[in-house]
Amino acid sequence: MEDTKGAINRVIGLINEMPFVFSTEADIQGLVYRELLKEYTRDYPTGLTDSEGERYYTNRVHMEYFRGERGRIDAVVFCEEEIASIDTYWLAIKTSESPNYRPIKLQDAIEIKTVGGKGKEATFNEFAKDIEGLSKLVKEKKAKEAHFLFVIRPQTKKSRMKKRMEMDEAEKRAREKCEQNDVQFYCNDYKKLFIL
Repeated sequence: MEDTKGAINRVIGLINEMPFVFSTEADIQGLVYRELLKEYTRDYPTGLTDSEGERYYTNRVHMEYFRGERGRIDAVVFCEEEIASIDTYWLAIKTSESPNYRPIKLQDAIEIKTVGGKGKEATFNEFAKDIEGLSKLVKEKKAKEAHFLFVIRPQTKKSRMKKRMEMDEAEKRAREKCEQNDVQFYCNDYKKLFIL
C-alpha cells in the first residue's frame, strides 16, 4: 500500500467528522501515526545489534524525528534503502564529519500546525517557518516529499465572523506558501466550525 497522501487524507476526513475528538496537535499526531502505520506495515533490520549479535528492527514511521541542525519533524516516513545503515540508537547514521551523525533520508516529512487562538500574523509566522523547513529538506534531498497539515480548531461563540475571516486568510496564505515551496497542503473543513 504505502500511500502517505491517502493516510493524510484519511486523517483530514476523521478530523472533519470529529473535530472535538481530534483538536490538539498531540491528538492529530497520534492519528497521523496510526494511519501511516496502516500503510507502512513492514519492519526492517537496522545496523544495530544487541549484546548477542541479534539485529534490532524498526519500522519506517516515526514521530518527532530530529531534523539535523535543529528542530524536529512532527512525522516522518524513512526511505527504506537507508534503514539497514542506521547505527545509532536515535535512528541516525554515523559520519566522519561533525556532528558525527546525520538523520536518515526521508520518503516523507510531515508538519502539523493547529491554529485557533492566535492572531493572523503570529499564525502566519509560525507556519511559514514550518513550510520553509519542509521545503529545505526536499531541496537538500533529505526528504523526497513534504506535507503540511493545517488544522483550524473549533471556535467558541465569541469568535464570530472576524475570527472566521482571519482563518480564511491564514488558510489562503498557508496554501500559497506551500504552493510556492512545493509542499503538499492539507486543511480540514473548518468553516462549519464557526458559529455565526
